[in-house]
Amino acid sequence: MTQLYSQPNSWKPVIGLEVHAQLNTKSKLFCPCSTSPGDTANKALCPVCMGHPGAMPCLNAEAVHLALRAGLALGMRLHARSRFDRKHYFYPDTPKGYQLTQQEWPICTSGRLHLRDGEELVPFIIERLHIEEDSGRLQHHGEQALGDWNRAGIPLIEIVGAPDLESPEQAEDWFRMLHRVLVVAGVCGGAMEKGELRCDANISLKSPNGSLGARIEVKNLNSFRNVRRALQHEVERLGALLQSGEQVVSETRAWTGDKTVLLRPKEQTADYRFMPEPDLPDLVLTDAMVGPAVNALPGLPPLDVHLLRSDDDTLAKWMKTFGLAREQVTVLTRSPDMANFFGQCVESGGKPEQIAQWIQRDVTAQLKKRGVALSETPLSPAHILELQAGLDQGTITRAVALRILEWVMVRGGDIQGLVAIQGLERIRDAARIQALVAQVLAEHTEQVTAYAAGRSELFGFLMGELRSASKGCIDPRDMTMALSQALEPKA
Repeated sequence: MTQLYSQPNSWKPVIGLEVHAQLNTKSKLFCPCSTSPGDTANKALCPVCMGHPGAMPCLNAEAVHLALRAGLALGMRLHARSRFDRKHYFYPDTPKGYQLTQQEWPICTSGRLHLRDGEELVPFIIERLHIEEDSGRLQHHGEQALGDWNRAGIPLIEIVGAPDLESPEQAEDWFRMLHRVLVVAGVCGGAMEKGELRCDANISLKSPNGSLGARIEVKNLNSFRNVRRALQHEVERLGALLQSGEQVVSETRAWTGDKTVLLRPKEQTADYRFMPEPDLPDLVLTDAMVGPAVNALPGLPPLDVHLLRSDDDTLAKWMKTFGLAREQVTVLTRSPDMANFFGQCVESGGKPEQIAQWIQRDVTAQLKKRGVALSETPLSPAHILELQAGLDQGTITRAVALRILEWVMVRGGDIQGLVAIQGLERIRDAARIQALVAQVLAEHTEQVTAYAAGRSELFGFLMGELRSASKGCIDPRDMTMALSQALEPKA
C-alpha cells in the first residue's frame, strides 16, 4: 500500500471514491432490452427504458443476484428491504428526466475493502452499495451532440467508499483492488474502455487545524492511472489556491488527460428532488435469493481478504516454480485470463521469462489499443510459442513478430502461412540489404546531404525509412551496420 502523498504545504488530501460497475446481465434493469446491442445507435430501446407514459418497469432478478454477490464479496450488510427512488435531473442523455436508484434504502451498507501494507491488511470503509440504471450517451460532433440511448437502463451498482483515503496513489490501489474483486466474483466484466467500470473521485484538503475544505468531484475516470493523475492534479491545484488565499468552491470537474476543467457547480441532494418510485414495490430479500449469491463466490467473503491471502501462496509458488520476480507474478496473476493464458503457454513448452515478457509488454499493449479483454481475441498460446520460435531461429525479426501479433489478435490465422504469404521472412542476404539501403538513400538525397554536413540526428530518420522499405524484415543490427557503411565518407 502506498504511503501518504506529501505536499510542500501542510494541507493533507482526504479522498473518497464512488464507482459505477455495470452488472453482467443480458438484459436491462427494468426491461428485456439487450445490454449488448453492438455498434448501432439507439437499437436496444423500448417504451420502458425510454420512459414513455404508461410503461411499467419490471426488476431484473439477475441484477439483484449480482448486486447481492458484490455486497457479500465486500463483506457488507444485506438489507432485508430496500427501495427504488426517482432521482430527477434534466440532461439530454436521460430520456426519462429522472434516474431510478436506491437513495434512501440501499440494498447493502457497511463493508470493507482491504489493502496490503507490508504484512498487514488495512481495511477501508465502504459506506453503501446500491442498484441503479445507467443513462444514455451523447456523441459530440463539432457543435452538434447526438444522443445514443442504448445504455439507458443498463443495470449498475454504485459502490461508495468512505473519505478515508490519504493519497492519490492509495486511491489508485483501492480502485485496482475493487476492480479485481468485482471481476473475480463475476459481477462485472471490468472493461473500463467499454464503460463497464467508471470512477468518480471526491477530494478535499484538510488544514493543519483539522478543518476540511470544500469538496471537489472529478467525474467519470476510466482507468487506474487517470484516478491517480487526476487526484494528483487536484491536490496541486487546490494547494496552490489555498496558498494564494483564494476560496475553494465545491464543484464538479472533468479530467481531460492532463488537467481538470469545470463542468458545473456541485449539486446538493435537494437539487435532485428524490421521491419513491411509485411503479415498483419494495425489494424484499429471501433466503432463496441470498443463498445462490453466497454459493456463487469463488472464495469466502470478504473476497478481497481471501484474494490477498491466497496471493501470498500464489506469489511464492510462481516465483519458485517459474523463477519470476515478484512484480512479474503480481501483474500476471492480476487477471484470471492472463494467469490461465500464461500457464497454458508454459505447459506447452514456453520459457516462463519469455512468455511473461510477451504478455506484460506486447499482448497487454495490443489489448489496451483495441479496448478488449484477452478472452475476446483469437490469440492462442500456440501463436505466442510460434512467434518466439521464429525469433529464436532467426527466421523473423522482432518488428515482424509484433506486426504478426497484432494481426492474429484481430483475425487469428496461421503464423507461418502469414509470414510466407506476406513475404516477411528475415532478410539476411547482404546484397539485398545493400540494394534496399541504396534505394532509401536515393529517395532522400536532401537528408543524406544534411547528414554529411553534420546533422547526425537524421540517421534515425533514415533508419526508419529503411525499416519501412524492408517491411521490418532486416535485423536492427544489420540495418545499422549497412546504413553506417553506406553513409561513410568516401576516401
